[in-house]
Amino acid sequence: MSSYFEYVSEDNGRIVLDDRFQNFELVDVTALSQCRKDATTPTLYSYALPAIPGLTPGKEVLVHGLGLTGLSGKRFCINVTQDYYERRLYLYDPDLPASQRVHPVFRDDIAAVAKVYAFAIRTRKPAEHLSGIELYDESGNVLYSSGARYMDVIRCGTDAATVPYDDSTIAIPFGEDVYVEVKSSHKGQWGTESNIRPTFTVSADTVSVAASVFMTAYGGDVGDGGDGGGHHGDDENIEYRNLASYAYGYMIARAV
Repeated sequence: MSSYFEYVSEDNGRIVLDDRFQNFELVDVTALSQCRKDATTPTLYSYALPAIPGLTPGKEVLVHGLGLTGLSGKRFCINVTQDYYERRLYLYDPDLPASQRVHPVFRDDIAAVAKVYAFAIRTRKPAEHLSGIELYDESGNVLYSSGARYMDVIRCGTDAATVPYDDSTIAIPFGEDVYVEVKSSHKGQWGTESNIRPTFTVSADTVSVAASVFMTAYGGDVGDGGDGGGHHGDDENIEYRNLASYAYGYMIARAV
């Protein structure tokens, strides 16, 4: 293992940059009000995020968050998807009735003031004019540049929390839990789909984060007795969807 830089404080605290070091660099800040609003279906609303010069969606690891400046009194969930073609941001209103909050909506109250921050682990080459401080690895790639801004994590995890925030604070969803148990046929659907997402509640000087459940329940007759539990009739024509994944998490961070 190669060590490229080590800082030792007076109390023997250490910061080491070695060949395992990676840091999320701020690569884009976009005003949400400037993003195109798309309604793909009557229940699927999203904001199309612009391309980031020099980065390919779906190739680089991108982490997205919403700046909290101007969002006092707002409560929301956020999700960003990306592939090789585009990045899309979805906003949810956890205060809507259960049957409605499962669908992303246009949050004009948030979009009017919020900014979207994107971070990535980049492979940099040395700056052309060598200004500021840059640390390189043995391959000549830049590990740290004083000309860049990086993610500083204030709080992360899965537990509910309340932390103070300022104009530089960013709410970042890191994942969600998904559970699906649905039977489908030409007659209908029976079962449930559940997503557990981080919900951010912003006050005048603190932001709270807690888990919210977004569940869709299906109670139709799929041909197995009407309650989804039988095994007779035309069961051979029933499609079963079963899925469970656990990735719930969040970060409260800032760009420094």
